[in-house]
Amino acid sequence: MSRAKGDTKSDTKGRPSYQQIQYLMELEKIGNRRGCVQMAADACGVSHGTVSRFFKSCSQQGILDGDYRFTEKGHRMLAMYRRLFRDVEAYLIRIGSREQEIPALTRNLVENIDYHLLARMIRNDQTIRQSRENGGYAEDVQSVLGNVLRKGSFQVGIAVYRADKIHGTEYSMAHRGFERTAVITINKRGSWLELTACAVTARSRIDGKERVGQLRSLKYSMNGELTEARKKEGRLRIPLEACRLQKSGKGNIKGLIPITVTCTAGDAHMPESTAYLMFWL
Repeated sequence: MSRAKGDTKSDTKGRPSYQQIQYLMELEKIGNRRGCVQMAADACGVSHGTVSRFFKSCSQQGILDGDYRFTEKGHRMLAMYRRLFRDVEAYLIRIGSREQEIPALTRNLVENIDYHLLARMIRNDQTIRQSRENGGYAEDVQSVLGNVLRKGSFQVGIAVYRADKIHGTEYSMAHRGFERTAVITINKRGSWLELTACAVTARSRIDGKERVGQLRSLKYSMNGELTEARKKEGRLRIPLEACRLQKSGKGNIKGLIPITVTCTAGDAHMPESTAYLMFWL
């Protein structure tokens, strides 16, 4: 069955979409007065039928009652999502996302990542930030690495994903700017991830010709600020303190680093974009 323009579908687990949460937020502001469905639809720029169908499904799930008043369950759910939206937006600001990107990035993160996983990512980021402020984050990194890696250098695989497609297969343009393997080094001076930059090939939208360029800059978020990685002989280093590390029960490690990159191709300078650098071993 085709959907009306503006209609949005919950995911396969029955969670409401980002847009559907907006319908509920509008209903909360309007109240269940006469015409509330149309008013919510107008505020969100969708049809009456789209909002009406969603509110009816909310009644069936116990989120709203038959008169479109919020139940206790509905109030809890809306508060949960409002808190999540606020935390995600704060997180995106911390990693250096541009203001105009934040609404779209928030929507994509909320819709493409399981709620509990996303909430855990945000909590981990907050814990790491607080630990850094207390001077204890180096111990957190070592607690993850200590039982898996000894001092030395180790090869890891890397990939760079678009910020709004982290759980998809869509790579960022910056993915082409690095060799597919990087090196983690751990010694008395510290621990870091070393990337090797390589040529970037892109086809011009103006004349259709292929142009060869390179990574121009890479910034990562650390201590709440964007720090530019120094480039030396085609290599860039990112401290592991800037990474979020996760260790599986089997001892495997996966790391995630929000980065902001710019590239050049010929005379063209590509716009600065936010991406996620992922590595694993």
